[in-house]
Amino acid sequence: MCEFFTKATRRRFGRVRGFKQKFFACNADLHDKLCAYAKAPRRESALDSCLRPASTPPPAGMMWDAGWNVTADTYRVLGDIDAKVICSLRRSSLDRALSKAVQVVFHASCGVSNAVLKSERECLDALKRRGVALDVALVVRVMREAELAAQYNRAVCEAQARRTPVFFLWYEDLLRDPEPTFDALQRFLGVEPRRLKTRAQRIVSDGEDSSKWISNLKEVKAAAAAAAEADAREGTAATCAGR
Repeated sequence: MCEFFTKATRRRFGRVRGFKQKFFACNADLHDKLCAYAKAPRRESALDSCLRPASTPPPAGMMWDAGWNVTADTYRVLGDIDAKVICSLRRSSLDRALSKAVQVVFHASCGVSNAVLKSERECLDALKRRGVALDVALVVRVMREAELAAQYNRAVCEAQARRTPVFFLWYEDLLRDPEPTFDALQRFLGVEPRRLKTRAQRIVSDGEDSSKWISNLKEVKAAAAAAAEADAREGTAATCAGR
């Protein structure tokens, strides 16, 4: 990593160097860590929790350095080389769950998870014309897990922000105000802002349009609201049972 960030720049890659690392994999045991943090958020730093070594070896065929042995050294290096961290976060857990449920249906019908190519967009359009019914239980489960993860991930980013510069990139901001959000991101990275040439495309939203092709959207929202109300009363019991 040090060599990657310090080697001479080339014309093609001169604007900024970086890499994508899902460090929220947090050395595995993630669900246990999410639940432990949700039950006692002041007991330990979320970042320290994230960096705690995995309790079991990685699955067969997976290297130890594939998100299983991220250590505090990684973050010390980031500080030593003045790296900047971008935390990509999402505010709406229900929105995240709806996206996941539609993605499952989309993949089953079209064989892909994102509508990028023309053929993929055409398949998505055909799917919407036919209409879909979402798995209600899946939406509720993903929503609950996403809510736990959102709280934990934000705490990890806030802890990291006390060590190195961190930009909080909110998914909703990028969709609602792409130009100023992307402009602020480029300024954070220290590069001259360039205008976006493409716009984000959402497959599903929590808006009125979705009700035209998600046949059971009202049922899904009612179940999600009931789950959220239960979680407000009972805390993480439903998601963290036995942990």
